[in-house]
Amino acid sequence: MEYKIQYSKIKNIYINNDNGNVGFFSVISGNYTKIINFGIRGNIIANSAQSCGGIIGYLGRDLYISNCYNNCDIEADISGAYNGVGGIIGVSWGAIGGTVTIKNCYNTGKISLKNQSY
Repeated sequence: MEYKIQYSKIKNIYINNDNGNVGFFSVISGNYTKIINFGIRGNIIANSAQSCGGIIGYLGRDLYISNCYNNCDIEADISGAYNGVGGIIGVSWGAIGGTVTIKNCYNTGKISLKNQSY
């Protein structure tokens, strides 16, 4: 099954999550996903998270994303050797056995890390 998200702009979003994978889409895994012409603005706070991204927190498989942006300020407390934070995608394991294409995407949000431990 294929999922498609097209032509969306989300403004003034506020996400505050205390664990797991954090992002507008917390986890995308399993099926081929296509995100085109998507933008997000606001604030994301991730406390004790595994991964945090403005658009996708954790990517587990195939993805095509183009003409997208993140303008969320991200404040993240990320711990663990294989965890991370990013403006578009926090952590991607999609390249292992899958295909990930990121085209014409950008981040203008501020990313702040606190209490990093590995």
